[in-house]
Amino acid sequence: MGRTTGITLALWGLGSCPPALAGTAQTSPELSLGTDTATVAGRSISIQLCERVDSPSFLVPGSTDRPSMDLEAMSDGDLVLLDGEGSLRRYAPDDTEECMLRPRSEWFDQGILRLPTEPPAVFFSVAVASDDTVYVSGAHTLPRQIRGGAVSEVCPGQGDLTRIETNRATSMIYVNSRQSHMPRSCEPTNGPLNDVYGIVTTLGLGVLSNGVAVPTPSDDMSYSTAELYDQQGRQTLVLGNKKGDGRMRFISDVHQVGSDYEMLDGGEAHLTSWGPDGTLNWSFSLDKYIDGDFVVDSMTRTDDGLWLTLHPYYDTKGNWRTRQRIWTEVQFVRLRGI
Repeated sequence: MGRTTGITLALWGLGSCPPALAGTAQTSPELSLGTDTATVAGRSISIQLCERVDSPSFLVPGSTDRPSMDLEAMSDGDLVLLDGEGSLRRYAPDDTEECMLRPRSEWFDQGILRLPTEPPAVFFSVAVASDDTVYVSGAHTLPRQIRGGAVSEVCPGQGDLTRIETNRATSMIYVNSRQSHMPRSCEPTNGPLNDVYGIVTTLGLGVLSNGVAVPTPSDDMSYSTAELYDQQGRQTLVLGNKKGDGRMRFISDVHQVGSDYEMLDGGEAHLTSWGPDGTLNWSFSLDKYIDGDFVVDSMTRTDDGLWLTLHPYYDTKGNWRTRQRIWTEVQFVRLRGI
């Protein structure tokens, strides 16, 4: 029920490799809400199973088992989704119980910006800056910058794997593991995070108000903790199972909300919130409320709630090795009040 064994599939969006799952062109089984409300830390939250979005593929080009998607939000509440075709899709969510997603038709080609690539080039990361500039990055190709309706290449000379990350709430933009002078230049500021350079470029990072969060490997090859570093590269906090509920196994995203931190384990469909001292505030397992088999691929926040993308799969034999992912469909979920 929303779980997977092995490295979480959502981590491929952060550069890791999930277990091999067979792709299929079938229409996926329906997911359904067991209940549309929950109580988390004394607060009542609503759960909306929103519209499904179709794409020719949410696979990394040339792969049979690696999802390529990322989700971010614009300042007006629109959602931007990256698919495996190297296309950005922009949606305007409505405010109804049906939770429909309307393509932003005036944005490029009916709400779709196609970024042509040829193997081995691949895009797998989206970041949105405080001025709504969108950065798309990946491997074996230059990152793209989308600003004011214009698309341009940025950051030449940074290597085959160049990842741009930012945070709409701050003015900081990171190129690989280094805070940069973007948008003026990709050149780094004075050298933070050199000691975690490799893991940042391969796993990605969450840009916080005063530094970054990096998922860190454990002895059992899981990623059950995240290390936080300030702008000088000093470790300030470790979040995860040592002070948690034990369910975080493969952390796939870290966000800052005020002075707290939110973490997602996509394979376990498990969300946690942490205080500034690393104390667990609350935990929430989506698979208790949604019926069906799925993994969670990405999350982002807007003023209207917390958004998640779900990837359904068939589980015909009860074995994760035989699961059949549906590579042409993604389902959105909106959580309000959390």
